[in-house]
Amino acid sequence: MARKKVVKNISFDNERNKYYVNLGFGVDENGKQIKTTKTFNKLADARNALKEHEGNKVKRTLTVPQKNYCR
Repeated sequence: MARKKVVKNISFDNERNKYYVNLGFGVDENGKQIKTTKTFNKLADARNALKEHEGNKVKRTLTVPQKNYCR
């Protein structure tokens, strides 16, 4: 799985033909980065998702993903 950087926070996987968007939410109370990755088939969809995420970050309307622990 070789991912090539397209733009900042967007990569393309040649084998799966998917675009990966890295979404950052800041840091938690322990100083650890909170981030998630979403996949898209089209570059335009990936760019739109990243722009929407960054816009919500500026507006401070982001919902930080919760960890689901299986026990």
